[in-house]
Amino acid sequence: MELYRLALEIPTSQVFHMNNIRRRCLLSWQIPSIGFGLTFLLGLGLSYSNQDIRPEVQSVGLVVFTVLVVIGSYYTVQAFRSCQRYRNKDYLKYAIAGLLANLFLIFFVVTSVNKIYTLSHPLNITKHSLEEFKPRSNASKLPIWIDTDPACGQSATNDVDDCWALMMALRAPELDLRGISTTFGNTKGETALQVARQAIGHLGGAARTPIYEGSHSSGSPEWKSTQASEAIASVLRQEKLTIIAQGPLTNIATVIINHPDVVRNVERIVMVAGKRPGNLFHPGEQWWFHFRDFNIRKDTPAAKIVLDSGIPLILTPFELGTKVTITRSDLDKLGSGDEAAHWLRQASQSWMSFWEDRLHKQGFYPFDALAVGYVTMPDLFGCEILPARIGFSIFLEPFGVGHDLEVGQDIKGSQVYYCSDVDRRFKDRLIERLITHRTVSNDV
Repeated sequence: MELYRLALEIPTSQVFHMNNIRRRCLLSWQIPSIGFGLTFLLGLGLSYSNQDIRPEVQSVGLVVFTVLVVIGSYYTVQAFRSCQRYRNKDYLKYAIAGLLANLFLIFFVVTSVNKIYTLSHPLNITKHSLEEFKPRSNASKLPIWIDTDPACGQSATNDVDDCWALMMALRAPELDLRGISTTFGNTKGETALQVARQAIGHLGGAARTPIYEGSHSSGSPEWKSTQASEAIASVLRQEKLTIIAQGPLTNIATVIINHPDVVRNVERIVMVAGKRPGNLFHPGEQWWFHFRDFNIRKDTPAAKIVLDSGIPLILTPFELGTKVTITRSDLDKLGSGDEAAHWLRQASQSWMSFWEDRLHKQGFYPFDALAVGYVTMPDLFGCEILPARIGFSIFLEPFGVGHDLEVGQDIKGSQVYYCSDVDRRFKDRLIERLITHRTVSNDV
């Protein structure tokens, strides 16, 4: 209304001049806000769909945001000057909006640069020798603990590899399964406990294998003790353990935080996690559909605690899992086994159908079983010592994704044992162990 009144009282050239000033004042917040929104949406799409170019997208995004701050700041100063000169309240509103928009962009850029710098200059880097990663070889059975998030057969889209791993651990002559703890992940925490109890009952281990309920959600920042974390700590006070982590690392991180005195008795942790930069796991044929580093993403603070703990970590990632495919014929072989093998075969049917019908694959990958496989048959696995870190992406961070456990020669971080290959004989031995109770030779 004020501009309209002025337009009636002043010449056309002056009205044009005032409108031009108003447009310039609007640019003080429009340029940083709209520019940020468009750049962020484009960066989000590129970062989510293709990890190969995430670093480049991140760098370009930071440059664009910085340019937007410079341009936006210029127009914000002009808006304040116009407000002072013409005493127009609208100009003041635009100037304040521009100031806030630019301050947000500055905060976003500074925070992102700080996190990127912290990743490139870690304070604590743990190094390990090859012997620390290898399971100790002696006549006695290796005491292990399995931390799992089973959802075996709950629906067509719930994987069954947790139960394949549990059955393999129960039937491995090299292992002594001291206990099982459950965690959220593939399903809710309370459901994971029920499934674990049912599975162990079907697999014949209910009488000798205790099961403890663990975390139902991310442990940060309270890290409250659970039945599972207390049970793990109790066993670690008595003996050394190898822990096989098949789900989010919440239970293990809770032990590290609340019971630091027992950390020295964790000989190693075998984790189903990790990926090389640029390595996205595409289970199907669609380039845009991929699985994230699920166990890391579900509780990234817990993963960071475990990575920084100094405990030797062995990673059995998606890259390794794709080297073994369980087919229909493999399920048919389970039919020649005992009641437990029959149950596992039946529980795997819907998961097999999902991979065949929806993903157009010949079978599924038994990811978690490979973690147990490494402990029982390490000589069949191809692994190397590499530095690792929890990744960061400025475009994925607000949505809680992009926190992959990145492993590679060019990364600065603590050393892990990254397993990326397995001998083709592994699957035959896996199936053989699942269909029989007899001791199977582990000679290569």
